Amino acid sequence: MPLQPSTHPATLIEPAGLDRPDPELELRGLYLALSEGEGFRLILATYDVPRVRNLMIDRLRADLEKQGVRLTCLDASVCPTDGDLLESLQEHLAVGDAPSDDGLRPAVAIVNLETCLEYQRQAPVGGRILRRANLQRDAFAERIRCPVVFWLMPVATSRFALEAPDLWHWRIATFDFTGNPKETVEPSDLTRATSFQQFRGLPSGKQHEGIAALQDRLLQLEHSSDGRPITPREQAQRAALLDELGRACAAMGRRDRALPATAEAVEICRGLAAQRPDAFLPDLAASLNNLGVVLRALGQPEAARDALQEALSIRRHLAQAHPAAFEQDVADTLNNLGIVLSDLGRRDAARDVFEEAVRIYEPLAERWPEAFGGALAIARRNYGSVAGADDGDAASEP
Repeated sequence: MPLQPSTHPATLIEPAGLDRPDPELELRGLYLALSEGEGFRLILATYDVPRVRNLMIDRLRADLEKQGVRLTCLDASVCPTDGDLLESLQEHLAVGDAPSDDGLRPAVAIVNLETCLEYQRQAPVGGRILRRANLQRDAFAERIRCPVVFWLMPVATSRFALEAPDLWHWRIATFDFTGNPKETVEPSDLTRATSFQQFRGLPSGKQHEGIAALQDRLLQLEHSSDGRPITPREQAQRAALLDELGRACAAMGRRDRALPATAEAVEICRGLAAQRPDAFLPDLAASLNNLGVVLRALGQPEAARDALQEALSIRRHLAQAHPAAFEQDVADTLNNLGIVLSDLGRRDAARDVFEEAVRIYEPLAERWPEAFGGALAIARRNYGSVAGADDGDAASEP
């Protein structure tokens, strides 16, 4: 029974256009860095399109094998936030996808590290995967006797330098594969217009791409301030991105990331709404609605109910002054609240809530059937499920 999230009309920060190096020359340089010599070497490769990264890794793998080097990939997203990157590398080289009985020298490409980077401003220092790796810098040279290339989205390199400065200075080269004008990866492609059910149905790689893209946009936004005070507009953009990140992580069952991201979005919007209720109350209501969606997805129906009830209260207030602008939002939150009340076994309360959602959707669907016909059908089905008209589960807009 997926719930209907709200979206923020955020303007995302786009990277500035720069002259980019020839990707073929960069690939040749990376090939040489991985194939020449033995022992630990730290290499960075930046990219902004995961498909391009994957293509480059495939080409490297084929060419390096001809030179007696086997390149394998370590997916950092499988490590917890406080994970041990050194230990993961050792396990990967020992029993993972890096066989040692074929006479080939190993080399490792670390991918999806963006999904492990902290995005909360007050995150505990000890829980960061890169900070732990920084403390283990000398052990990398002792225990990892092969070259390692970190594939990072551009702004994530700044976070690498910040959280692991000693390890950062050990890099022997950085290669740039960004700026392919023919392919772009936007967070909206994978998360903003995607339901929980649809996101869960995406291949694992696509899910990680979406989360990594959102993480990178959060880093871009943070670094764009360049030390100056963050404006309310930028705070609202951050809240929107955190909302998207929370929904995406919840769809993957990643509780350690979903709830903190969405809760931070609520707190940002709450602070903004306290200063400018006319401008930011709609954002607060939307973020509370999304918090309810995430909490329900994580199996916390009581907390989800509380968040949705607060969102509903705000949206009712907004709809009293501007019904044409906010009555749909009221109906959406009513539908979500009804689902949670049904989860809690409160069928009578759920029936009343669904019935009100139907009453709101009916005139909207009569006037704009293409836009609201589906929502009305779902609300009617949900009402029937708790009123005893059918045995189906409550549902919401996909």
